[in-house]
This record gives sequence, structure tokens and C-alpha cells, in this order.
Amino acid sequence: MTALRTASQVLIFGLAAVAPAAVYLGAQTGLLDLKNAIYGLCVVTLLYHAAAWEMTGLMAQRRKQLGGGRDVPAPFWSAAALRSAVLGFCIIFATIFGWIGLTMVGSLLTYGDSATLWGSLGSAVGDFIQYGSNDPRELAAIGVEAEASPALDRQAVNRNALLGVIAISGVLVAYFFVRAWAVVPLRHRRPRKAFTFHAWRASGGLRALWTAGLLVLSAGLSAWVFNLPLFTTLGAYHAVLSSGVALVVFLSVTWLIADRILSDGVELPARCYAKICGIKTPEMLEAVISNGATHVGFVFFEKSPRNVSPETAAALCEQAKGRISRVGLVVEPTDAFLDTLLATVDLDMLQVHAHEGAERFAAIRAHTGLPVIAVVSVAEESDLAAVADIRKAADGLLFDAKPPKDAELPGGNALGFDHRVLAKAKIGNTPWMLAGGLTPENVAEAIAVTQPTYVDVSSGVEKDGERGTKDAAKIRAFLAAVARA
Repeated sequence: MTALRTASQVLIFGLAAVAPAAVYLGAQTGLLDLKNAIYGLCVVTLLYHAAAWEMTGLMAQRRKQLGGGRDVPAPFWSAAALRSAVLGFCIIFATIFGWIGLTMVGSLLTYGDSATLWGSLGSAVGDFIQYGSNDPRELAAIGVEAEASPALDRQAVNRNALLGVIAISGVLVAYFFVRAWAVVPLRHRRPRKAFTFHAWRASGGLRALWTAGLLVLSAGLSAWVFNLPLFTTLGAYHAVLSSGVALVVFLSVTWLIADRILSDGVELPARCYAKICGIKTPEMLEAVISNGATHVGFVFFEKSPRNVSPETAAALCEQAKGRISRVGLVVEPTDAFLDTLLATVDLDMLQVHAHEGAERFAAIRAHTGLPVIAVVSVAEESDLAAVADIRKAADGLLFDAKPPKDAELPGGNALGFDHRVLAKAKIGNTPWMLAGGLTPENVAEAIAVTQPTYVDVSSGVEKDGERGTKDAAKIRAFLAAVARA
């Protein structure tokens, strides 16, 4: 597999280096009309993304910033890379055509005879828009005569003004590229939750402006050098050499962007949120709310030391109303039990232990009208077999450590499990919680390995030797660790 990955990387970088030259030479020799040249640019864009993906993946691996429990970077054919490719394609194309578009506007503003220039542009794209091609041979085959482009007078251009427009527009477009392109290395760090606005926020400031300026300067300098007489005599090799340098410039800027995104000092948005379960007193509820948890759990299971009566829970839920999501934990509940509970306690959702599986979760959701978080007990990979069905029947998933055979509690046993097995779970886009042996000391590592939507803790924030009694200091420490993760 390693040999295949290495061979694919060599192929990707090699093709990315020569593909722009192939498109350019094809257009120059008439083998490609405008339509097919654009198709060729689409291929170039995908190759550039694949090259950037592989390079930033290796950077993330060396800097130990790989997320999702991975030991090696996801290949360019993985789901995370394919999602990134769609966005990367749009970013590169927006950059290319944004710069071209602004340059065209600059030409119109600085060209003395704008009517002739506009006529030239119109004839270049008019046939393409109307007939799908501007190749005279293809147009002749359908009985259409290609419109000749008006001759342009180069002396009519205010050259200094045009260069100024190109430079200013180049920096603006390059700045957009630098900030948005940060999503590529960010997806290695956070495979499930790497959004463009996260990347935009993480790669701002003077560093982004400096990188954008460097991109424009290196692109302009390369264009100037390769237009010197020394290089113009190289023929087709000139295009190939220019193409290779373009890839070097692109990957160098990508390296600068990734260097920022993969550093320990960069501030990224919270990668997950927290639920504190087993709350029984108003004081602890206030500690949970004031320190940033998004969900609070109340246990309705008599064998649990965290069990709370419906009357007490009703008062706590009233205290929490509108301030935090209120979750009721129930174990193998009957419909009658749920009816009695919900008649007294105003809950926002249910966290359900049910051995009957997906059908029971769906039935509870339909009966109560509340969102259901389905608990999945995990010890090994085989315990995840039903996840694909369960996630369709529930609104969310909670993965907890599988209790020992003689345990009285289905959860909250302060037991952990190998989080790496969750990489095999068919979770899709379903929001999910990670539980099982989490503490203020280990929650950051658990988040880095599994990339959960939420973490859930109960015993990990209790006073030493006092099961069921929460510790406000531990709650603060746990939520602070989640916020920093």
C-alpha cells in the first residue's frame, strides 16, 4: 500500500507539472478550442488540488496534526479529500477567473478605444456562447462562419495604469485565495469539521496579506523572466518549463499557508461541544451553564447514584430553560414510563439505552415527539455493526464504553475504550457524542483522535470517592479543556 501511495504521489506531481503546458500548447496549435481548453483547465485544477492535498498531508503527519485518529494522511481518493476537492476546485477557479475578470475590467478602463476592445472580446466568446465552440473548423461543419476579431492597437493602452490595476486586483484575489485555501490543510487536522469560514478565520492577519503579496510578486516575476528572449527561443520546452515553475509557486504558497494552519499557535474555532450528565442540584447546574456546556443530562434510572426524581428534575429543567439543552437519560423505558416522565419534566431530548436497537429508538422518537440520542456501547469493532441502521432511526449517537457483564449501570462506569475503533463506524453526517472514562486530563486527546461533535462526561467530573456528587472545579477544568482542544 505504501508503494502504491508513493507511486500515485509521483504521478500526481508529475502530471500537475506538465498539464498546464499541455493545455497551452494544445490551444496554441489549434488542437483545443476555447471549450476544450476550459475542460483542460478543469483537469489542471483537480491535479493542483491533489498535489496540494498530498503535500499538506505529509506536513500534517510530520507535525503530528493529523485528526480523525489517523496515523497516515488520507489519500487524494479518500472521502475527506474528495469533499475538499470540490471546494478546492471552486477556490482555484474563482482565483483564476477572478484575476482574469478584473484584468479585463482594467483593460476596458485603460484602453483608449474601448469599443474596439469590447468588440474583440465579444467576437472571441460570442460564437462559443451561441454555438458551443469558437473553433472555425467546428463552426464551418455546422454552416457558421466564424466572426473575425477586430485588430487591437496596443498603443491605445495606458500601460502603467493597466499594470497598476493588474497588481491591485491581483493582491485582492490572491488574498482571497490565501485565506480560503487554508481549508485544504485544515481538513487533515479536522476531517469532519473543516469549513471554509474556519479556514478563513484561522489564516487572516498580516501573514495572509504578506503571503498574498508574495504570490503576486512571484507570479509576476516568473512571467517577466519567462518572457525574456533567452527563454522565448526554447519553443515547446518554454511552456513545459513555465508550467513546472507555476506548480512550484503554487506549492510554495500552499506550504506557507499550511505552515500557519498546522502550527500549535493558531486559534481555531471549537472543534466540539460538551454535555455534563448526572446533575442533581441547582448549584451544579449553574456551574455547568456558566462554564460553557451546551447540554445538561438528568438521569432517570433508579439503580444509578445520579438518579434524580421527576419533581427535582422538573425544577432543574425550569431553571435551565432557554439557557442550555436539557437531556433526559432513560434505560429500556416503556411507553408508560415515558408518558409519566414527560408529563412532569420539560425535556428537550432523550438519551436512550435500548437493547432492541433501531426499531425501538424510532418508536420512542415517534411516541414522544422528542429528538432521540441513541446510546451505542462499544468495546470492539464488532459492536459497531448496527450503527448504520441506528443512525437512521435516531437524531444523534452516543458512543460509550461497554459495561462489564455483571455491571448494574449501562453507562457512567468510568470505563474507557479504544477510541480508534470509531474510525470504522458508519456515522455519516449524524451528530454524535463521545463518552466513557473522559476526564479533564484526557478529553483533549480523545477529541483529537475521534473528532466528535460532542463529548459527554459524568463520573469524570465527580468528587473523589463520592459517586454521584459533582465537583464544580472539575466541571470548570473539563469544559476549559474542551474549549482549548
